[in-house]
Amino acid sequence: MRSSSRFLVLFFVCAFFRSFAQEVQPAADSITPPSAMPLHSSPADHTGSLTIEKIVLKPACGEPTDGQMAKFGDTIEFTISNVERLRDKRTLANPIILYANRLPLEGIVGHFRISDMQKLEFILVQSAIDHSDWNEILRTGFNKKTLFVNVGLKDGSLMSETSVPLTFHLRSMLEFIPFLMLVFFLVVLTIYLVWKKGLLRVNTGGDNSYSLSTLHLFFWTSIILISYFVIWYTCNDINGIEPSCLILIGISAGTASAGTIINNSLKKSQSPDPADVNKTQGFFNDIFSENKAISIHRYQIVVFNLVVGVFFLYNVFSELKMPVLNETILTLLGISSATYASLKAIQVKSANDKEEARENVGNVNVNPPVDNTSVN
Repeated sequence: MRSSSRFLVLFFVCAFFRSFAQEVQPAADSITPPSAMPLHSSPADHTGSLTIEKIVLKPACGEPTDGQMAKFGDTIEFTISNVERLRDKRTLANPIILYANRLPLEGIVGHFRISDMQKLEFILVQSAIDHSDWNEILRTGFNKKTLFVNVGLKDGSLMSETSVPLTFHLRSMLEFIPFLMLVFFLVVLTIYLVWKKGLLRVNTGGDNSYSLSTLHLFFWTSIILISYFVIWYTCNDINGIEPSCLILIGISAGTASAGTIINNSLKKSQSPDPADVNKTQGFFNDIFSENKAISIHRYQIVVFNLVVGVFFLYNVFSELKMPVLNETILTLLGISSATYASLKAIQVKSANDKEEARENVGNVNVNPPVDNTSVN
């Protein structure tokens, strides 16, 4: 029990710190080759015509700097050679936009300064238009990463031939504190409900045995909740739940419902002491055992869900998005849950039949038939 708990704690700690690993920052004057620009751009329009000469960061709060550090809400000012080409060719349907890591951020439209038409400004925002593109950009780093930015028309027909590195901060440390406090509160609340209130037991409270079907629902609820918080905090994405996650919750909820119904159908009188029917034999014995014997269907559902759950969390922490589980994996988990519920129901029915037979035999012995035959 202790070794497995330590292993899980070590896994989550490693995954958490791995997600915070900072990328190697390139030199401020380093420039990416033209191959780093969007694939749909036309090389003929790049021949020394548009070159980013300078960028100035204008923080939402503070003085403008030449530093390469930005966050949402800041303004980036570009000085571009031959910028009049962009100004003359832009239209309402084909505006000047910002490109980052080869992705067109259509929601970030450039505007020329009234006092200096040679300066082109972009405000770093995350709109619904380029929401998915921003998520792809931010998923390769948890708190800090390097973006390679360049400027061009929306259709890619004209854009700067160089990309400039820009260090982007998604969250400051002060913004990270409330997130940690929320996670800490949920962890403490969960531990309290599990160990003090019997959240995972057949009947809450007391020394009742642990319920595998309830644990199954708790397992996937916790994983999806943790994943949602990580993606929401990192990518500002409140719609990060994939449809396959709903199917996982549905499978686990169905398993919990079936387990509860089956447990309630068990005749309590089959034990000499009714209080001993659901008495715990220890966490692992309760989870893997049926009638005090290790059951293959319990082992199967535990192993399958544990393996898928570990890879689910690994994908969330490494790519900052919930994995899309295909039909094969979902079917596998569904069959595993159905096997567990059906075999459990068969075992309970068998136990109830034996109890009914025992009760019938007892009734025959206690109340023998009366012979009304009179003797003449």
